[in-house]
Amino acid sequence: MIVDDFFPCDPSTGKPIFSSSNGNELWVLLLEKAWAKVYGSYGKIVGGFPHEPLHDLTGAPTVFYSTEDVHMEDEIWDEILQGEENNYVMTCSTKSDKTMNGLYIYADHAYSLLGAFDLKVGGKRVRLVKLRNPWGHTEWIGDWSDLSPKWTPELRECLQVEDQDDGIFFMSYEDMFEFFSDVEICKVHDNYAYNSIKSSYDHRQTPHFKLNVLQSGHYYITINQENERKYAAREKYSYSMVYVHLQKKIGDKYRQIKAIQGKYKEVWLDEDLDQGEYLVSLKLDWNKVENKEFSISSYGPGDTEIKEINPPSIQKKAGSKNTHQQPTQTQDRKLNFEYY
Repeated sequence: MIVDDFFPCDPSTGKPIFSSSNGNELWVLLLEKAWAKVYGSYGKIVGGFPHEPLHDLTGAPTVFYSTEDVHMEDEIWDEILQGEENNYVMTCSTKSDKTMNGLYIYADHAYSLLGAFDLKVGGKRVRLVKLRNPWGHTEWIGDWSDLSPKWTPELRECLQVEDQDDGIFFMSYEDMFEFFSDVEICKVHDNYAYNSIKSSYDHRQTPHFKLNVLQSGHYYITINQENERKYAAREKYSYSMVYVHLQKKIGDKYRQIKAIQGKYKEVWLDEDLDQGEYLVSLKLDWNKVENKEFSISSYGPGDTEIKEINPPSIQKKAGSKNTHQQPTQTQDRKLNFEYY
């Protein structure tokens, strides 16, 4: 996106209305303006969940975990610890209960999830999270806050707890699970490569893409639909159910690797892929007439080559669920996706 360095400001203060800079740094304001330009205006990017811009800015897949299911508490904690170990970007958002404002946790507000710590304190297990209010001030004042009596001098020094109104604070994981509605994890890797191409869906045929993996490793294959932010409410735009079917070419046949489905802006699968040629087949809005744009991307340790190809119709080899033959194009419209 090409942007200039003019930013909307409050005429009474001369300061930017939206994002603010750290000193004279402009990169946050520039990124925000570019993201607003993608969707048409600053008004189009108001609200929403952090995983949207995180995916747009990094190309990395994002995972959304809801805290509504109390049985997920331990599973989400394990995912947070794994995200901490892998240095993933993590966020969490508060619920809509206004009564928690007395603890300086604000409803419908996103926070950065900076760290997670599984500790033994006084012989008891304590799970702590380190959060940051993106305002850069106004912090939680409950248990394990900056001035909480629960801190021992040793633990305070170990976790480098400082009594500053800088937006950074600790709280127990149990309190986070109570006050926050979700946890979002962006699986960004500094050394990963992102490759993508755009396409449009034609209801008369199944899109097929040849994927050449040049370096073996763990890859994420993502189907990105247009964001609903681009559309007015009267257009009643909604995300399509997406079916993704991945196969590896072995000789002149295809062996099924993985298949997934989902009705989200980004639908992705991940798998360890060897160097070689793969076929990605898609199914979107199968029963609708209108065409819609989308992109297919790869994210992994090496570059890939993605090319849309004439749709081969894929038939199963008798007695096998994983090996496919190359059928004719006319049969393609009758293709049924099957998953194992």
